[in-house]
Amino acid sequence: RYTLERTDAFYAERDGVLWFGARGNLVRFDTNKFERSTPRFGALVRRITVNQSEPVDPSIPVEAAPRLASSARAIRFEFAAPTFLNELSTVYQSRLDGIDGDWSAWSRESRRDYTNLGSGTYRFHVRARNELGQISDEATYASVVLPPWYRTWWAITSYFLLALGLAAGAARIQRQRGQRQERQRSEMAE
Repeated sequence: RYTLERTDAFYAERDGVLWFGARGNLVRFDTNKFERSTPRFGALVRRITVNQSEPVDPSIPVEAAPRLASSARAIRFEFAAPTFLNELSTVYQSRLDGIDGDWSAWSRESRRDYTNLGSGTYRFHVRARNELGQISDEATYASVVLPPWYRTWWAITSYFLLALGLAAGAARIQRQRGQRQERQRSEMAE
């Protein structure tokens, strides 16, 4: 790999052949025979932090989405895309299903923060684009933020049973009150 700092001389022929001197050597490069191919590369979710202090293992498969406590209101995703090309020119796009409607704009920022998350299932996606415009394989990470205890199925069932018990109790009191009034009327009529 030659860089411009090490090149002493440079000459381009009309047929696409390049000649340049580097470190005391003469190099011939035929651009017509050059095929630039790069291996596919993938984005990686490197680190996940909940509430700015609690690390979560990013290697957990999507099928086994971890269950996060209802106090998990802020999540930070840090990601990368290892490549043999100029990593400084790598840009990223991401989205969180359930929050983002579409992919974010391309950015060099290699992390994404989400705050004020409610309970639900979330799936984070990230992809990268290298200096050749090649888009990486997508990395995904899924998690479930549990609802607070007062919004769980058993709490809602308890609320329903309590409301049903209160309604039954109110109906019984009303029926007893009606019977008492009926007795009082019949006693006055005698």
